[in-house]
Amino acid sequence: MRDEEASRTNAPASREANGSSAVESAQTEISQIEISQSNLNLGQYGLIAERWELLEHIGEGGMSDVFKARHVLMNKIGAVKFLKGNLSTDPVAVKRFQQEALACGQLAHPNIVQTYDCGLSEKGFYLILEYLEGTSLADILDDLSLHAEDGRGKLSLEDAVPIFMQVCDSLEHAHRKGIVHRDIKPSNVMLAYAEGHPENTVVKLVDFGIAKLVGQGSSGTSDGSLTLTGEVFGSPLYMSPEQCLGRSVDGRSDIYSIGCLMYEALVGKRAILGNSPTETMMKHVHDLPDISALKQLNDPAAEGMEEIIALCLEKAPENRYQTMAELKADLDALPLASKIVPEPPKQPYGASSLFVFSMSVLAVLVTTIMGLAIYYLLPFNESQAANESMATPLAPPPSEAEKRLTSNRNAGQVAPPDQHESFMGIASSVANVDALRLYKREMETGFANFLAGRFLASSKNYQEAKRGITKQHPERKDLLAMATVGDVRSAFFAHFDPAFTNLINLEDLEYQLASLLRETPDDNATKISEQALTAINELKARIQFSQKNYNGALGSIDEMMIHDKRENLDSARWLACEADLKRLFSTSGDGRDECVPLFQKALELLTNLNSDDQKLLGDINYRLGLSYLDLNPKDYAAAAQVFRAAADYYTRAAVKTIKSDDVALLEQKAKNARRKVFETTKEFDSFSALLYKVQNGV
Repeated sequence: MRDEEASRTNAPASREANGSSAVESAQTEISQIEISQSNLNLGQYGLIAERWELLEHIGEGGMSDVFKARHVLMNKIGAVKFLKGNLSTDPVAVKRFQQEALACGQLAHPNIVQTYDCGLSEKGFYLILEYLEGTSLADILDDLSLHAEDGRGKLSLEDAVPIFMQVCDSLEHAHRKGIVHRDIKPSNVMLAYAEGHPENTVVKLVDFGIAKLVGQGSSGTSDGSLTLTGEVFGSPLYMSPEQCLGRSVDGRSDIYSIGCLMYEALVGKRAILGNSPTETMMKHVHDLPDISALKQLNDPAAEGMEEIIALCLEKAPENRYQTMAELKADLDALPLASKIVPEPPKQPYGASSLFVFSMSVLAVLVTTIMGLAIYYLLPFNESQAANESMATPLAPPPSEAEKRLTSNRNAGQVAPPDQHESFMGIASSVANVDALRLYKREMETGFANFLAGRFLASSKNYQEAKRGITKQHPERKDLLAMATVGDVRSAFFAHFDPAFTNLINLEDLEYQLASLLRETPDDNATKISEQALTAINELKARIQFSQKNYNGALGSIDEMMIHDKRENLDSARWLACEADLKRLFSTSGDGRDECVPLFQKALELLTNLNSDDQKLLGDINYRLGLSYLDLNPKDYAAAAQVFRAAADYYTRAAVKTIKSDDVALLEQKAKNARRKVFETTKEFDSFSALLYKVQNGV
């Protein structure tokens, strides 16, 4: 186990327990040993099980703390996982921890993280696990997304299939032992360095914390009393339909989950994704996932992979693969590039060398002439257009806070220390105080802290105002909306500070905003204003965009534009962002048809406002051209016109730009736009296209 994985919410598990007797004895001893409720502290521990010396704290999850440790006799490195002290008196938490030990103790496989020991010490329940150095599949995909043009972290089939097959091996072993993992996801698939050979990696499946032991009794060795009918466990993005409904599961549930994992690893987006965890789970139950993006993979095995994933994602368990062995066999049969052996060249038969040479020259000339004719006369190559399209959506405009913070940084100003000043205590000490004025004063202080960059202090101000309004004036939905927006906005910006990232749950922030929108008071006096509705949906869209939940962001932007009455540069950028999201992610013809008028409206607004943002104008025109090409029938003349405008804007932007890297990027964009002018023009005027090609060096 390594510190990256241990720091995740579900800390990796899997230990070879010394039989169920260790667990049973631990149950009898708990009443005799006083378990410390204090935080784990290395200096207090010494040895665990008289053999393991704790070296350093490497992470924690929701139920456990994890330490790197050394066996004092064998000088072997391991990981000690403790049940958190405050959970040691919770019978359900204790049983789950024991069940994890029991499940892991039954597993001994090279692709499953190993368990060395388990028990109960004076410091609490513990597991001693294999220490892994490496990285998770989730971290690999995140790293790849940072360097991808479309912002999606994805693996080639050549790299991914061997990983999938090792996961199948590990799960096949677990299923034979009657254990269903129930939490298959990229963060639980580790690529660990082989011991003594850091250049080699091996796949390790981790975290059996919610594993189900199938077919065992309920004597405390299985999850009988822990997993009740209708109880749901797992990660919503990867849960099978039967798991989402809280029904009984078997190994075929893991097959569905690995189907979700494989799609995400190959395409760079989730197979099923809703606007909330609950909506995502319902989509697993009712919606057929669209996995057609697999067809666009440039690999001879793409079609076969699509069939495999489709079979994994069948709603009914009986329609999926029935065993991991069946799934692995089909993965192994894929025609990967490394398996394709080129045919040896055929030897020419015995005509004279001069004749063969002459015919070869003639063939080359004929091929060249025909190639040029095809190049100039045949329709535009759509696959080429798809490969060159801008696959990353236009970003929303920077918020006022971002602009202010950027301006402060450019001016060398640093945010003052985080200070929290509250006025709510006055309400309990002053007679006849106007509580509403205090709530507003609290929010004003929160806004001042927000503008100064003290985001956590700002969040505290707004939270106190929310509590007061909810308790004293629950009818004032308008004030509650203002306080909630302020709190979420402050927390959202605090999230980008590495010191606070792990403290803030973006899904929870999104849920708070969604809850506000679901409440529609009839009293006009306290109704949420149009301005507030605009702010709520705008903030919701920013949160979803930061999580790459582009479909959710599109819905929020659509709703925001209904209430937004502004006509400024930000409105134009939101329109362009909305149009580009529809271009990239709309599955209906109506959605794609709306791209062109939205792009045109954004350009019209920028023109009326005399915008001088040449790069933005170039980006919008380029994407408008791609939208024209997507329409049926395709409007090549209109596309050529806006591609020409995009090339001009990019060229002017490059002249005004100072940084060499930015200049090179803009010049490349201008070059791409000029190429599009040529390719679209030759569809309706081949002579003009040829002239443009010569003049612009396309």
